[in-house]
Amino acid sequence: MRRVAAILFLCVASLWCSCSAHANAVVLLDTPEAAMDLTERIMEKVADDNIESGIFLMRPFFRLPKEEFNILLEQSKLQIPVIKDRFGAPLEHELIEQRFIGKSLMRIVHLQKYKYHAMRWIFVFYNPDGSWYINSFNFDDKIKELF
Repeated sequence: MRRVAAILFLCVASLWCSCSAHANAVVLLDTPEAAMDLTERIMEKVADDNIESGIFLMRPFFRLPKEEFNILLEQSKLQIPVIKDRFGAPLEHELIEQRFIGKSLMRIVHLQKYKYHAMRWIFVFYNPDGSWYINSFNFDDKIKELF
């Protein structure tokens, strides 16, 4: 379990190292409800056994250079067989939390259920000037940290 968590962490760690000066244009979301809708659509793809498509849905809303995003996508694709082998078939997902920190940060947490285990998906949105975009995201199997 620790090995899977470490591998998943490495796959998404590059998200926190993004350089906005080199980022491509980002599509902004007007409301927190639009951000919630986006995470629901992402998680529906994941629950349909298509993590790659779920991650790809984030691309327009993520201030991450295209090249870095493509690396992230490729690294994530390498983890799909590991996830399937360890956790079994994907089942449904459920919303765990939508939390605001001030007026500028929002965290949305989903639980992706699998036959043998679950994974948490954490999305952080930033609102610098009235519109939201994905600032970072992470998925891992540290479900005990939800308590």
